[in-house]
Amino acid sequence: MKSPENEDGLRYQKTDALGYQALYSYNSSRTLDGAASDTYGNVTREQDAYANNVDYDYGIYDQITQVKDKNGNERIYSYYNTTNTGTGAVKGKLEKAEAIIDGRTVTLESRTYYADGNLKQKTEYIDQNDPDKNRVTDYIYQDNGLNLQSMTVTGWP
Repeated sequence: MKSPENEDGLRYQKTDALGYQALYSYNSSRTLDGAASDTYGNVTREQDAYANNVDYDYGIYDQITQVKDKNGNERIYSYYNTTNTGTGAVKGKLEKAEAIIDGRTVTLESRTYYADGNLKQKTEYIDQNDPDKNRVTDYIYQDNGLNLQSMTVTGWP
């Protein structure tokens, strides 16, 4: 069975074996009518068979910058704008992930990188009210930079 496609060849409707239908939008107005994409093919809305929506926003490198799930929970993703080997910033790489909880923005995770773009350190914030309660994962790669040599996890709990 072939799913309907918009004029860009992107599937905008999918029906499973039980007859449940999911719809997809590829435009900034998030319409679910099969309109042409104005987001270079990025999905901007998914609607499940129960009319629950998940909305997506994208940045300049087509990376997801915000997601709002069917329960209204929002996640925000920030990316480095420049490269600075001293701070572990690499342009275009994920800097941090945040969530909006009870109306305030809370950092969930932050990352730093080696100059070659490999992940150097990931910090996960366990308690939104106490930033000292975190889990830090350090990554070390073999000389070729391709193979992970060790991963050390420290922190709370």
